[in-house]
Amino acid sequence: MALDKAKFGMMSSRGIFPGDAAGYREWARYADELKELLRAHKEATGLLSNITLTMEHPTYVELLALAKQRPEDAVHALVHQMMSGFSHVHLALLRELTDENPTPSEAAGKMHAAIAAWLLWYEANAYGDGP
Repeated sequence: MALDKAKFGMMSSRGIFPGDAAGYREWARYADELKELLRAHKEATGLLSNITLTMEHPTYVELLALAKQRPEDAVHALVHQMMSGFSHVHLALLRELTDENPTPSEAAGKMHAAIAAWLLWYEANAYGDGP
């Protein structure tokens, strides 16, 4: 999936965000909604060791549905959130939304390597040519 680079134009000390101040506020509300669902999913599935059960849980289904409503905003929000905390759910959602998996096979199971691969992918796809 190629991200719409025009939507991702502003940078600040709070991070990278789309468009103007009004666009940021709208995006921030959406990002907060995703973050709250991620928190609810973690709370609901935190004791599950089976990844299939985790991904079939109703909170994940709800997360995926919300993310698919605004996939570019969801990718941006998930990457932004990964910079301060992450889980396998972030990676699963990014794979679902982008049909990509930039994590090299030799880094499978290595969470920090997977995060680094996604951050590089994000930079190359959203900012490679500049805003």
